[in-house]
Amino acid sequence: MGILTGPNLCDTVLERAHVAILPGSDFYLPANNLGVRIASVDYKGEEILNVWTGPQDMTQGKISELFPRLVGGCDSLEHLLRFYKKSGK
Repeated sequence: MGILTGPNLCDTVLERAHVAILPGSDFYLPANNLGVRIASVDYKGEEILNVWTGPQDMTQGKISELFPRLVGGCDSLEHLLRFYKKSGK
């Protein structure tokens, strides 16, 4: 049957990728709009600011160290999208 609404998309992403997102319908878009909102606030800002030396010094390793849950969530979303692309669902 497929994913036909924003809330259905969000439920599927939470169930399969373990990432919470909000449907566009929570922000006055029609329920059949598949737009979503993703918030990335799962880190300690003060600690990040204490070690931040600028974007020029951000390597993939440093990003993973500073934002492990955000990186994990993005990796999970990427895996889910690749699955759907490969399976044609």
